[in-house]
Amino acid sequence: MDRQQPPRDDYDKPLPKQKALPPLPFLPDREWLKGRISKVSYEYVYFKGKMQYLTSQKTEELILDESGEAIPRRQFNIEILCNDYQLPNGEPRKAWVKLGASMGSQANLPKFLANMDMDEEDPTPQVIIDYLVDKDVKFQMATKQGTNGEYQQVVWDSVKPY
Repeated sequence: MDRQQPPRDDYDKPLPKQKALPPLPFLPDREWLKGRISKVSYEYVYFKGKMQYLTSQKTEELILDESGEAIPRRQFNIEILCNDYQLPNGEPRKAWVKLGASMGSQANLPKFLANMDMDEEDPTPQVIIDYLVDKDVKFQMATKQGTNGEYQQVVWDSVKPY
């Protein structure tokens, strides 16, 4: 099978540049915002292109499954569409919450689900996804100082249904 290639006269044309867009203004800090959970994905956790694995909090050693294999970390990536804030093209601004997929006593996910009024005893990832998608929520953003300047993130324990 032959793959189509760019025409030879393209070789002498400049490569396209993406138009630099101005940074978006921050959303209000620590004010109640309204939105809708539009998407929830259940995924492996990667850092700098490498899959992350469960480790012991005390010794930082890998936790192995019954067959002796390292257990990949999993997380829920929750996308929220803001009701009152749009991009320059008119689409809603988005915010994200990432929560580790653990129902342990010190995990954030059970607290998040309780805040969302989910009372399922032992929910599966699909039950969690089905419950959260299309929920109207209120939430707050927090402005943080990072090594590359200020950034914002959703305050995960502020997310509640409205």
